[in-house]
Amino acid sequence: MLRYTKHMAERACHVFVSTTQVGLTQALAVPTSPMTSAAKFAKSAPWVCLISLAVIAATFIYNKLYIVAVLLSPIVGLISFILFIAYWRTGKEWLINSIPIIFAITAVNAHQTSWLWGIPQSLAFVALFMALPMLLFRKQILRWLARVHS
Repeated sequence: MLRYTKHMAERACHVFVSTTQVGLTQALAVPTSPMTSAAKFAKSAPWVCLISLAVIAATFIYNKLYIVAVLLSPIVGLISFILFIAYWRTGKEWLINSIPIIFAITAVNAHQTSWLWGIPQSLAFVALFMALPMLLFRKQILRWLARVHS
């Protein structure tokens, strides 16, 4: 029974990682040009922040704040944003492809607590802190990228 459960958990994790990678790559708009990607991400940043805040509020109302989500996920979100900046600057696709892995690691870490509500809360914190710098500094980032790529 334990071996079967472990096998099913591994399969679910593989499915989650592969769908997360495909879904996030499409959702975060990774087209051919890093400038186009940055512009699309800038347009989606307010929605990502709004949805993330709604998920955080809903999970907080349902239970409470998950301490790892509050402490670790913002750092992971900022690392994801730094990877976006590096991709937009250099155009190296491996940078953008590593972001779904970060989301998967966050989900697995949250799953270790055995609290199901910790997973969406952790992912929401990561997404919030990934999109918040773009929301706050959109004009400056896009202006800087235009200078870099011109």
